[in-house]
Amino acid sequence: MRRGLAPIVLSSVFLASSVWAADSDIRLNSLGFLPQLPKKATILAPCSDFAVKNVTTGETVFTGKAAGPVHQDDVSQDAWTADLSLVTARGRFCLDVPGVGRSPEFEIGDAVCDFAFRTAMRAFYLWRCGTAVRGEHDGQVYSHAACHLEDGW
Repeated sequence: MRRGLAPIVLSSVFLASSVWAADSDIRLNSLGFLPQLPKKATILAPCSDFAVKNVTTGETVFTGKAAGPVHQDDVSQDAWTADLSLVTARGRFCLDVPGVGRSPEFEIGDAVCDFAFRTAMRAFYLWRCGTAVRGEHDGQVYSHAACHLEDGW
């Protein structure tokens, strides 16, 4: 069924919703980051310093100064930016911001986007119209009869 695939796609694409921030004032890509690409977090509370910690070892792997504030007129709030781009080590980390709190865990690795990408691409295939569809994704079988067979007008 097509409806059965939607929860998988949404949970993959919006992984952040299943990993709520320990402190909602710290926002980042909870799918993760690729090692050599930019990595930034947005902090919605006054701050100056931040630390990136390895969640497995507890070790602080990077410290930095937050930039800002920048006023966001559309939502009437100030935001600070933590640039974590110099962290290229693979692993699971969190952002610790004194006086603000701790971010959800995030991964830095070469395959952080793979599952979400495969799931989204599989969804496009399984949501096709004009032909019967049957396929498996992540252990679930999805199928539907041919639909939308008449010309649209």
